[in-house]
Amino acid sequence: MYASHYPTHTPTATAVPWEHNPDDTIVAESDFKWLMAGEGHWVDTARLHQDSGYAQVCVQTALQSTCPALHQLAHWFEQPIAS
Repeated sequence: MYASHYPTHTPTATAVPWEHNPDDTIVAESDFKWLMAGEGHWVDTARLHQDSGYAQVCVQTALQSTCPALHQLAHWFEQPIAS
C-alpha cells in the first residue's frame, strides 16, 4: 500500500515539533500536503509547525478522509505536530 512505510502508533491526539525521523517527516509532510490538496484542502506547512490549533484541524480533516493513505498519515501526524 502507498503509505505502508509510515510507522503506526497509538493515537495521542496532541498537536507538532516533529519527533519523527527527519527524512521520513519530510516525505510524509509532502505526501500529506498533496493528498490533502487532492481532496480540496490547502495546507500551510509553515503554519502547521507553528500553530497547534491549525495542526489539529488539519489532522482532524484528514482523519475524515476516505483515502487510506491520507488517513494513515493523519494518524502518524497525531503525534506532536506544532509547538
